[in-house]
Amino acid sequence: MHEKLLAFIAQYLGRLGTGTTAANKGQCVGLVEAWLAALGKGPIWGNAIDLLANADLKVCTLVRNTPDNYPPAGAIVCWGGSFGGGLGHTAVVLAATRTWLAVFEQNNPAGVPPMVATHLYTGVAGWLIVGA
Repeated sequence: MHEKLLAFIAQYLGRLGTGTTAANKGQCVGLVEAWLAALGKGPIWGNAIDLLANADLKVCTLVRNTPDNYPPAGAIVCWGGSFGGGLGHTAVVLAATRTWLAVFEQNNPAGVPPMVATHLYTGVAGWLIVGA
Protein backbone atom coordinates (compact mmCIF):
# COMPACT_ATOMS: atom_id res chain seq x y z
CA MET A 1 0.00 0.00 0.00
CA HIS A 2 2.78 2.46 0.87
CA GLU A 3 4.45 2.17 -2.55
CA LYS A 4 1.12 2.77 -4.33
CA LEU A 5 0.43 5.73 -2.09
CA LEU A 6 3.84 7.29 -2.74
CA ALA A 7 3.45 6.80 -6.50
CA PHE A 8 -0.04 8.35 -6.33
CA ILE A 9 1.25 11.41 -4.48
CA ALA A 10 4.13 11.81 -6.95
CA GLN A 11 1.67 11.66 -9.88
CA TYR A 12 -0.88 14.15 -8.54
CA LEU A 13 0.93 16.54 -6.18
CA GLY A 14 0.15 20.09 -7.33
CA ARG A 15 -1.82 18.91 -10.39
CA LEU A 16 -4.77 21.26 -10.77
CA GLY A 17 -8.13 19.78 -11.65
CA THR A 18 -7.49 16.22 -10.51
CA GLY A 19 -10.57 14.03 -10.78
CA THR A 20 -12.27 11.23 -12.66
CA THR A 21 -15.36 13.00 -14.01
CA ALA A 22 -16.18 16.51 -15.22
CA ALA A 23 -18.23 17.02 -12.04
CA ASN A 24 -15.51 16.05 -9.55
CA LYS A 25 -12.39 17.51 -11.20
CA GLY A 26 -10.74 19.88 -8.76
CA GLN A 27 -13.02 18.80 -5.91
CA CYS A 28 -11.84 16.90 -2.84
CA VAL A 29 -13.89 13.92 -4.01
CA GLY A 30 -12.09 14.00 -7.36
CA LEU A 31 -8.75 13.25 -5.72
CA VAL A 32 -10.28 10.46 -3.61
CA GLU A 33 -11.91 8.96 -6.71
CA ALA A 34 -8.54 9.05 -8.48
CA TRP A 35 -7.07 7.17 -5.48
CA LEU A 36 -9.84 4.57 -5.67
CA ALA A 37 -9.19 4.19 -9.41
CA ALA A 38 -5.46 3.72 -8.73
CA LEU A 39 -6.43 0.88 -6.39
CA GLY A 40 -8.78 -0.63 -8.98
CA LYS A 41 -11.82 0.17 -6.80
CA GLY A 42 -14.76 2.52 -6.74
CA PRO A 43 -16.25 4.83 -7.57
CA ILE A 44 -18.21 5.98 -4.54
CA TRP A 45 -20.85 8.42 -5.74
CA GLY A 46 -21.80 11.65 -4.01
CA ASN A 47 -20.33 14.60 -2.21
CA ALA A 48 -17.75 14.09 0.53
CA ILE A 49 -20.49 13.98 3.17
CA ASP A 50 -22.11 11.03 1.29
CA LEU A 51 -19.05 8.76 0.92
CA LEU A 52 -19.37 6.86 4.19
CA ALA A 53 -23.04 6.07 3.53
CA ASN A 54 -22.54 5.24 -0.17
CA ALA A 55 -19.42 3.06 0.08
CA ASP A 56 -19.68 -0.59 -0.96
CA LEU A 57 -19.00 -2.41 2.30
CA LYS A 58 -17.92 -5.48 0.34
CA VAL A 59 -14.94 -3.40 -0.85
CA CYS A 60 -14.41 -1.02 2.08
CA THR A 61 -14.47 -1.24 5.86
CA LEU A 62 -16.29 1.68 7.47
CA VAL A 63 -14.78 2.92 10.74
CA ARG A 64 -16.50 5.64 12.76
CA ASN A 65 -14.25 8.21 14.40
CA THR A 66 -13.80 7.78 18.15
CA PRO A 67 -11.17 9.18 20.52
CA ASP A 68 -9.48 5.77 20.69
CA ASN A 69 -8.82 4.95 17.04
CA TYR A 70 -7.10 6.38 14.00
CA PRO A 71 -6.94 5.52 10.30
CA PRO A 72 -4.15 3.65 8.51
CA ALA A 73 -2.22 5.07 5.56
CA GLY A 74 -4.29 4.81 2.39
CA ALA A 75 -7.65 5.11 4.16
CA ILE A 76 -10.19 7.65 2.93
CA VAL A 77 -11.06 10.06 5.73
CA CYS A 78 -14.40 11.89 5.63
CA TRP A 79 -15.47 15.01 7.47
CA GLY A 80 -19.13 15.67 8.14
CA GLY A 81 -21.33 18.64 7.31
CA SER A 82 -19.53 21.02 9.66
CA PHE A 83 -16.81 21.16 6.97
CA GLY A 84 -17.03 22.32 3.36
CA GLY A 85 -20.15 24.45 3.63
CA GLY A 86 -22.27 21.42 4.53
CA LEU A 87 -20.87 19.14 1.80
CA GLY A 88 -18.11 17.71 4.02
CA HIS A 89 -14.55 17.06 2.98
CA THR A 90 -12.51 13.99 2.14
CA ALA A 91 -8.84 13.11 1.74
CA VAL A 92 -6.41 10.20 1.58
CA VAL A 93 -4.61 9.44 4.85
CA LEU A 94 -0.81 9.45 4.79
CA ALA A 95 -0.17 8.95 8.52
CA ALA A 96 -2.14 9.37 11.74
CA THR A 97 -2.05 9.29 15.51
CA ARG A 98 -4.94 9.68 17.95
CA THR A 99 -4.39 13.45 17.92
CA TRP A 100 -3.71 14.42 14.31
CA LEU A 101 -3.66 13.10 10.78
CA ALA A 102 -1.56 13.89 7.71
CA VAL A 103 -3.51 13.71 4.47
CA PHE A 104 -3.26 14.18 0.74
CA GLU A 105 -6.13 16.48 -0.25
CA GLN A 106 -7.29 19.05 -2.75
CA ASN A 107 -9.73 21.95 -2.74
CA ASN A 108 -8.98 22.91 0.86
CA PRO A 109 -9.13 25.84 0.73
CA ALA A 110 -11.22 26.09 -2.42
CA GLY A 111 -9.28 25.89 -5.66
CA VAL A 112 -6.05 24.54 -4.15
CA PRO A 113 -4.45 21.64 -6.07
CA PRO A 114 -3.52 18.34 -4.36
CA MET A 115 -1.20 18.89 -1.42
CA VAL A 116 -0.10 17.35 1.86
CA ALA A 117 -1.69 18.83 4.99
CA THR A 118 -2.21 18.03 8.65
CA HIS A 119 -5.48 18.20 10.60
CA LEU A 120 -6.93 17.54 14.00
CA TYR A 121 -9.97 15.25 14.09
CA THR A 122 -12.47 18.09 14.48
CA GLY A 123 -15.47 17.26 12.32
CA VAL A 124 -14.16 13.86 11.15
CA ALA A 125 -17.08 11.42 10.89
CA GLY A 126 -14.97 8.38 10.01
CA TRP A 127 -12.94 6.68 7.30
CA LEU A 128 -13.00 3.91 4.78
CA ILE A 129 -10.30 1.28 4.67
CA VAL A 130 -10.17 0.07 1.09
CA GLY A 131 -9.70 -3.69 0.72
CA ALA A 132 -7.03 -5.25 -1.47
